[in-house]
Amino acid sequence: MNAKRSFYLVAGPNDQSLSVVRTDEMVSYEELDSLRAGADWSPKTIVAGPGRLVDHPPNNLVGWSFLCSERMREVLEPFSNLFRWLEVTVMHGGSAHRYFSLLGVGFPDVLDHQQTIRNPKTSRIIKAVLSESKVRDLDLLMRHEGSLTPVCSRRVRRALEVAQISGLAFERVAIR
Repeated sequence: MNAKRSFYLVAGPNDQSLSVVRTDEMVSYEELDSLRAGADWSPKTIVAGPGRLVDHPPNNLVGWSFLCSERMREVLEPFSNLFRWLEVTVMHGGSAHRYFSLLGVGFPDVLDHQQTIRNPKTSRIIKAVLSESKVRDLDLLMRHEGSLTPVCSRRVRRALEVAQISGLAFERVAIR
């Protein structure tokens, strides 16, 4: 019998010493949709504030907010068939750093709808439960139920940890 796979929400840690990447330039949802369809991307330059710059910096970006260093991209690339990489230059302490935004281009239905708990008035998800059969062949995906949330398998988490990718926190996701 096969053991159940483990999956994790991928987020940033609550660490005030980290540099925060901020921009006033927003990418519209229409532009994000056209980028998902393969439209050309004009690389953006954004600024990181004071503090330690990490592989996955906290930021205020909307829609294209999952920033990855070049090193982090190298780790995620073999698992990223449902994503497109958008190049971003992060300015920090007078130096330019090459980063990428991980843009979801495919959003498979991975929820166990019978077990997922929703707010009865708004239908917003309170607690997501993944379907084991729906994630069987996936290692990295973006859930799209009200917000874009990256989710990774234990295999991807381990690869990130072995590479010592900084700026990440993981929260286990229920799976049935």
